[in-house]
Amino acid sequence: MSVEKAFIDTNILVYAYDKDAGKKQLKAKKIVEECIRGNRELYLSNQILAEFINVALNKLSKPPAIEEITNIIVKLNKIDSWKKINYSNKTVESALHENGNYFWDKLIAATMKENNVFTIYTENTKDFKEMAGIQAINPF
Repeated sequence: MSVEKAFIDTNILVYAYDKDAGKKQLKAKKIVEECIRGNRELYLSNQILAEFINVALNKLSKPPAIEEITNIIVKLNKIDSWKKINYSNKTVESALHENGNYFWDKLIAATMKENNVFTIYTENTKDFKEMAGIQAINPF
């Protein structure tokens, strides 16, 4: 299931590197590796990278070592097929006016819209359902 100009939510990135995620890891890892190999162009932001680090360090049952997390972040930042988009002060203001319950998801949606990205791979499709113009796809 390949979608042009798709954003990756934190949960997809976490599952790709969570050795205890079973089938979810296989599917998420496939998405991430297709992008790493240059077979797919995907988008992420510093917010997603920061959330990934937080979840990896604080919520996984077997957190990776800091060196492993650093290597993952460095690798993702170096790969051209991972398009990096970020938010500005204006984006934060725009996020306040998005529909939805969670500010951080609203900020993702506002960041995506400012960069003309309207599809997101996420397990939390319900969190993006109310956000106009955003299509959320659950790859699981």
